[in-house]
Amino acid sequence: MTAPQRVPIELPIHDPAVRLTDPVIFQYLGMATMLCWIELPFKARDQILNQANDIVGVRPALRLRDEIEGLLLRHRKS
Repeated sequence: MTAPQRVPIELPIHDPAVRLTDPVIFQYLGMATMLCWIELPFKARDQILNQANDIVGVRPALRLRDEIEGLLLRHRKS
């Protein structure tokens, strides 16, 4: 069994004339949330993790909560 492929984050070039796409905006929002994660109340963190697997129109991902928690652990502030 092979490990799943990780998709790198693609940040936009710094050009004020280029409008950010929704996926890029979501990446920034996700990174900002991750940086503030430890400062969020436990209830808010739990609600975000639960909501991530219950988004209308998006098929739930297997083990998403585990993947998110793993991501947070790999990138937590030292």
